[in-house]
Amino acid sequence: MNKILVGTDTSAAADLAVQSAAELARTNDAELLVLHVRPDSAARDAVDPRKAADP
Repeated sequence: MNKILVGTDTSAAADLAVQSAAELARTNDAELLVLHVRPDSAARDAVDPRKAADP
């Protein structure tokens, strides 16, 4: 089975992408996977050396 992965940030443009991917999945008998990643300030700070805590 084919799989289609679509990312979303819940914006209007992303909603259209999800709708298009869903239609593509239906017409191709594919599994639709939707990915949403929420920004996490702790993770962002961990890779920003200016915000890293002193050991």
